[in-house]
Amino acid sequence: MVAMKPWARDAGRGAMTAATFRRRNVAVVLSLLLFASGCAGDPATGLAAADACARSDETVTATQLGSIRTFLEAGAPSEAPTTFGSLMRPQQVATAPGALFIADGGLRRILRVDPVRATFTPLLFLKERAAGLTVDRSQTLYVAFPGSRRVVQVAANGQVTSIFQDPAGRIVPVDVAVSAASRVFVADGVNARVLVLNRFGQVVDSIGERGDRPNPFRSVDALWFDGNVLYVLDATARRVFLFGGRDGRPVVIELGDAAALPMAIATDRWQRIFVADRASGKVIVFDPASTAPPGPLVGMPRVQDLTDIWVDDFDVLYVADAVAATVLSFRIASPCQ
Repeated sequence: MVAMKPWARDAGRGAMTAATFRRRNVAVVLSLLLFASGCAGDPATGLAAADACARSDETVTATQLGSIRTFLEAGAPSEAPTTFGSLMRPQQVATAPGALFIADGGLRRILRVDPVRATFTPLLFLKERAAGLTVDRSQTLYVAFPGSRRVVQVAANGQVTSIFQDPAGRIVPVDVAVSAASRVFVADGVNARVLVLNRFGQVVDSIGERGDRPNPFRSVDALWFDGNVLYVLDATARRVFLFGGRDGRPVVIELGDAAALPMAIATDRWQRIFVADRASGKVIVFDPASTAPPGPLVGMPRVQDLTDIWVDDFDVLYVADAVAATVLSFRIASPCQ
């Protein structure tokens, strides 16, 4: 435990409602099919059968659902959306019940996809690159900006409600995750540690600097929280750390040669770990219940510039491709019971 170190809380006094998640999206498969057949302009290549499952102990398979490139921009509530637009450089992606969020560095916007109307609504103007994006069940966003060294909390209506920032500028946030207990996990890229903040923006704990223990990380590059376990990606060491197990000790997963440039991480409801490898353009999968080592997700083509991934509770994987200006979606086969 580290000493309490308050961060500046520059806006908003409301309590953070950070219910868990980097993970949930209601009816998003139907919305993506709507995009694929309409405003997305790209036909879905197929759906996995309802009873399909991963029968092999050596591979995890996926079936592409569709892709999002073009969209209708939502106008006023009384107006029909008639303005067409296109993604330019999607860099971050996240989902919440009923919504898909995309941080596009080319458009300099965070966009919210409405799965019912099949439209995009500009939510937040980006003055700088967003390195990390997460969302809770109330559609409250948390965005990590390493350039200005801050984490910004954004309400569902696009209003900035809080800004968390170390006044001394010693923290460089490169990713963020949230928990149901109003905890915000911040990946501090410059110091190779994870800071744990309370709802007031105070640092209440730290992973990576615990007294005289050596730092387990060589770098801290991406985070994911599944409601119980915090996953930390150490890209330099090509490792994934799991914190929050029953015995309190971290579990270490070696990626080895499976990923040359890992940069994003996600898990599904089966606790299978997905790592985006920018070097190969592939998503690497590790199943703790399997004897197989980490390997590429079968059925997913190579992505030109793989910048981020997200997995929702309905076994849908979202993949941001900055060069192709698209967000791909895949149905992940469930393990056979």
